[in-house]
Amino acid sequence: MTKSHLAKSLSILTLFTFFIAAFTADARSLPDSVSGKRVYDEAGILSPGEIQSLEHKIVSYQDTTSTQIVIFIGKSLEGEDIEGFNYRLGEAWGIGQKGKNNGIVISVFMEDRLMRIDVGRGLEAAITDGEAYQIRMQILRPNFRNGAYYQGLDQALDALFAEANGEFQGNGARYRKNKSPLFFFVMLIIIFIILRILGKGRGGGFGGGFAGGYMAGRMMGGGWGNFSSGGGGFSGGGGFGGGSFGGGGSGGSW
Repeated sequence: MTKSHLAKSLSILTLFTFFIAAFTADARSLPDSVSGKRVYDEAGILSPGEIQSLEHKIVSYQDTTSTQIVIFIGKSLEGEDIEGFNYRLGEAWGIGQKGKNNGIVISVFMEDRLMRIDVGRGLEAAITDGEAYQIRMQILRPNFRNGAYYQGLDQALDALFAEANGEFQGNGARYRKNKSPLFFFVMLIIIFIILRILGKGRGGGFGGGFAGGYMAGRMMGGGWGNFSSGGGGFSGGGGFGGGSFGGGGSGGSW
């Protein structure tokens, strides 16, 4: 590799690093996972009895189906996108069974008045984005607007259980996926430039083969990699199993 080629590659790498840093600069810190805990109420909107009731419902369903569900209630996203937070939480904790990827994350941020339901890759066929949208709009949103937070979460769990069994009946409300293509567009441009440089230096082998397929596949497939923790199974609401998330779900304000 010539000095000129090396300098160009370093310049592109620096640009790429700054670009990634810009998108992750506002990421808030993740809480620590507590073994056996399924409801995290940092905002303090639920009573101890309500938390216990929700956790009992989640663990009972988990022991029956192996599906793992976490409810996270925070005060503020601190500038982070709620979809990004849910994805990071689901991947970092490995919510869901490894190999089945059957985890669900329900997050609520009180100061931002935002909520989101995310499902693991293994549940995306059973609980589609449109169905998650209807559960959010028909159950969570009206309850939250009335200050009935426990009732909304409790009913949303029932609806998710029913949907996983093909029994939930929505009202046919139209669903629109609200995703900005800017991130992917800019990333594709940067990757294209990098691959062009690598292709010139290596005859198109590495740049057009492994690197291109891996990076583009990760982008369009719903993530940059599997950051899930742990492995193995669980029972009785213990630790998480190492599931993975791909971006399926629905989020918005109330």
